[in-house]
Amino acid sequence: MVLVNGPRSLLSAEVGFAGVPPIVMVQCLHKGFNHPEGYECAPKNVKIGSLQMFMKNIGCCEDMGPRDFPVEEVHKISMFDIRMVNTDRQAGNILVSKEDEEGYIVLIPIDHGYCLPENFEDCIFDWLYWPQAHQPYSPDTVEYIRSLDAEQDIALLKFYGWDLSIECARTLRISTTLLKKGVEKP
Repeated sequence: MVLVNGPRSLLSAEVGFAGVPPIVMVQCLHKGFNHPEGYECAPKNVKIGSLQMFMKNIGCCEDMGPRDFPVEEVHKISMFDIRMVNTDRQAGNILVSKEDEEGYIVLIPIDHGYCLPENFEDCIFDWLYWPQAHQPYSPDTVEYIRSLDAEQDIALLKFYGWDLSIECARTLRISTTLLKKGVEKP
């Protein structure tokens, strides 16, 4: 497993530690979108969303049993979901890919629309019931978690135009602290 950290370029196709494909925010206007007050070519009708790089895959985790998933692959997603407080990590939101001729399985987390909520109410982690989730993190994963810095990440998000609400920033600070404290306990 390769540690990938540091700021990303908007034009980069790099995949970070957790395997999340590159995503960009987009603005789009089309008369086919839902316009309850009627369509008009105006800034008020511009829709904001995200566009994620297509990743070649053989299906999603929902389509297969988790027994064959490598421990490191499950761990990278568990670490990401805990930190982002992903309230919708179900098996349909994890793609499965085979990286090489030997068939090494790589898990690709997608659909992050319910991350960094204002509170910690309804988190769903399907991977929590997978056997790999009960194994300790590798030294590389622990090292990566120790390197996380919520304040630096909040500043980076702001630099790229996403000013987190006070509540969402608090969620990121708490979840980062929880993850860092968790890996320090035997």
